[in-house]
Amino acid sequence: MNDRAEFGGLLRRYRRAANLTQAALAEAAGLSEQAIGLLERGIRRRPHRGTVLALTGAMGLDARATANLLSAAGGQEAGEAPARVAPERVPRQLPPDVGDFVGRSEELSLLTNALGASAHQAGTTVVALHGLAGVGKTTLAVHAAHLAADDFPGGQLYIDLQAYGPGAPLTASSALRVLLYSLGVRELAVPGDVEAATALYRSLLAGTRTLVVLDNGSDVDVLTHLLPGDAHCAVLVTGRRAMNLPSGCTNIELAPLDDADSLTMLSRIIGAERVGAEADAARTIVSTSHGLPLIVRLVGARLDRRQDWELAQVAQQLRSTGRQIDHLGVTAAVHSTVASSLEQLLSFPGGTERQAALAFDLLGLIDAAELSEEAVGALLDLPAQATEDVMAHLVDLHLVGSPRPGTYRLHDLLRTVAGERAGRNLAPEDRRLAIRRVLDLYVTQAWECLSLTHRESDRLWRARTPVGPVDPATLIARLAWFDSECSTILALVEQLAGDEFREPLLQLGFAFFGYLEIRARWPELRELTVSCRSLAVSAEDQAWLEYQLGIPDWEQGHFEAALDHFASAMTLFERLGAHRGVARTAFAVARTLERLERFDDAIPFAERALATGRAAGYRYGEGIGLLALGALLLRVGREAEAESFFGSAIELAVEAGDTRSAARREGIAGEAYASAGNHHRAISHFRSSLELHRSAPDPNGVVFVHRRMGTSLLATGNKEEAAETLDIALELAKEGSDRTEEAKILTQLGELQLVLDHPDAAREYLGAAASLFEDLGMPEAVDVRSRLASLV
Repeated sequence: MNDRAEFGGLLRRYRRAANLTQAALAEAAGLSEQAIGLLERGIRRRPHRGTVLALTGAMGLDARATANLLSAAGGQEAGEAPARVAPERVPRQLPPDVGDFVGRSEELSLLTNALGASAHQAGTTVVALHGLAGVGKTTLAVHAAHLAADDFPGGQLYIDLQAYGPGAPLTASSALRVLLYSLGVRELAVPGDVEAATALYRSLLAGTRTLVVLDNGSDVDVLTHLLPGDAHCAVLVTGRRAMNLPSGCTNIELAPLDDADSLTMLSRIIGAERVGAEADAARTIVSTSHGLPLIVRLVGARLDRRQDWELAQVAQQLRSTGRQIDHLGVTAAVHSTVASSLEQLLSFPGGTERQAALAFDLLGLIDAAELSEEAVGALLDLPAQATEDVMAHLVDLHLVGSPRPGTYRLHDLLRTVAGERAGRNLAPEDRRLAIRRVLDLYVTQAWECLSLTHRESDRLWRARTPVGPVDPATLIARLAWFDSECSTILALVEQLAGDEFREPLLQLGFAFFGYLEIRARWPELRELTVSCRSLAVSAEDQAWLEYQLGIPDWEQGHFEAALDHFASAMTLFERLGAHRGVARTAFAVARTLERLERFDDAIPFAERALATGRAAGYRYGEGIGLLALGALLLRVGREAEAESFFGSAIELAVEAGDTRSAARREGIAGEAYASAGNHHRAISHFRSSLELHRSAPDPNGVVFVHRRMGTSLLATGNKEEAAETLDIALELAKEGSDRTEEAKILTQLGELQLVLDHPDAAREYLGAAASLFEDLGMPEAVDVRSRLASLV
């Protein structure tokens, strides 16, 4: 055993002897839970001596044990040094106050008076600011909150509810989770039920005088859940509409700034001396803002970076555009600012500046929160470096944000303007080609990813162009890329659903399965499949998408719903005479009936899958038929026949060179033996599965096998290895964001703690599992909650 593995094993044994979870040890030692996992698995290099001493102190080890752990750690190398655990502090979450705040004296007086009087009110004070986008609601709310901060010794909470984009607004559950974290509640302790989370949130605020700022709110139901119950707390809400909250609130409509205040703001940005020297030109410039602070800041920041520009020249350009500002809403005012900025870029004789001006309109074609540099490059039809150079001009002018390298984001106002400009300025064919280039990028990448995750998949023949060889070493990077692109892809599918892009969207619907399945993103797979099924014209596409729609239901435990989808798909395939489809869906029906413990009903479908696969020369169908029959025969007591079927199914996959399928079949065989109570035989199959997975990356498959093997190890009395196996499973599930498996593993860890007579740890694990199951909408939540109740 190498030094790292020896240290990891020793650390794990001492941790368990101390009755500590990885999370508890991490908290006590001032380290991250991930660091503990990496040390125990032997992945992290030998830790600092200080790290080891922090661990030994947290576990209460004696001198001999401490010496043993230090010896196993070896020399002092780079590692994660123990972090100081900060003492609990009052939350102070307000964004920074702006230095160029001007005007708003009347509204500010109303706000500060209302907040000051909140200590003497019978109910919670709620003040809502509403008005046009860009009018300065957030700025005023934050400024007032800073002024009133001393009146709220309980602290100030702040959250952006994102009701106006980009992206989906926060739900009450997700917003409460953020706020509870801010109040010191650990992740595993946050209730999954929204009413329970609301009650906990209000309980924590009870008896305090806390100010809560709810920015960009719209949904009254969401806002209601976020209102404190304590009469001495106060809430500031911002939104585009007046609020009618059940608790009642004071609504303040925020009007645009007058020209004098706008000019004052510009002076604070670019300097009073510069504005005073060209007062008339400065007034012309601020008049284009129509009193919207957002636009004054955009123009002011631009002028501040261009100290050599004369304000008179800028003002003359604005006059010469001949544009009249539309008073219907904020978009018209933003159009003016965008137009003046883009016209400045167009004034250059050539180069990337002109390309940037044209690029802005193209960005409006994609209604997504963020775009990667690759997607923007496809949209603009430019290589990577040219894309970066062009986008730098738009970022510099604050027309586009760049929250992190290689990623671009348009403010919702500017994205709206870009979309309107695209519809007005770009020819229909240019719009279509640009969108098609982005879709082609995603389709190509998705097929290549699927060729790595599902090397022998029948789906690959559906690729519009044959998928060439892809380096297996790129899989991790490709999965990571799709992690960041997933929300954009799903938003694009929703935006474009229709006849014009039917073919590439269907391609994406089939190809993106590879990523979504390997990442166990079942809600997203359901969403994508529903969208694409509505586009399917051919009966074959409809059948395959109906089958695909059953997969997320099956994986999330909705077996009756899954059975309906699989049976409907099988009927469609039978009508088409599509033998492969019949074999696959018959297998799926058999597996679902098995889960519903309808074994006698399931056996004919397994036999159908086997017979259809053999008759059609479809080796994969034959293999899954053998696999399903093996599992079912085992459940009805025909073990010798079952083992023969399992062996044949695994052998077929090995002969085909499909290591991933062979590994999965070993895992399914192990699961069947475990369900039948033969845990020793199950463990043998699980170990074979993990060995095969070493050469066939399959993140959620590996997690599944570790989880099931942990259960079988516990059943055979091997508690220590069971705990180690489940710890690894939990860490892998978190790394792969597989929340379904994470919930199941937490449940099993809770049961393990009960066997080890650690009821407090058991309740912690089971509570976290119940919350996750509830978040995922899985039926297991009821059973776990019931189990928890029995432990009280």
